Amino acid sequence: MTTDTDNQPLLDECKTIAENCLYTAQTHFIMQEKAGSKSLWLILIPSGIAAIAGMLTSIGLPGWIGVFATLSGVITGVATYCKIDQKEISHKTAANLLTSLRHEARSVYETYWKDMTHEQLSNEVRRLGDKYSTLCQALITTDKDSYEEARKLLKSGTFVPDFREHEEAQK
Repeated sequence: MTTDTDNQPLLDECKTIAENCLYTAQTHFIMQEKAGSKSLWLILIPSGIAAIAGMLTSIGLPGWIGVFATLSGVITGVATYCKIDQKEISHKTAANLLTSLRHEARSVYETYWKDMTHEQLSNEVRRLGDKYSTLCQALITTDKDSYEEARKLLKSGTFVPDFREHEEAQK
């Protein structure tokens, strides 16, 4: 039978995977929020302006109002062609996948490893690591500014579960 000491490097690797997922997922959530803001300003609002200006022109108001419809239509068209709205969906999907993997890794190092042989644990940690690597290769990339924003948010302690705060306070 293996001891806790034998498994410690594997458990530490699970913790590393979970932490990497946390940071990367939060970066994607921040980028999703930024992309959603761009979608609002470059697709939804110009579409509304184009509709209103077109309607006003059609009921006989001055023709120069139609210029707003044209400009708004061009902005919406370019933003749609550049798939501004797709980035929001891609970042949300990436964040959700990484959050799910984080919970898988956490459950292994907090609970399930006790019922596994050393070989089973090793295989599970390898699977989690391979899954994280595959996700990093396949998902939309992040930027340094969003990572730093996520890092500050995480370092503030926002993501410490309540029961862990109580455990720390009792020590």
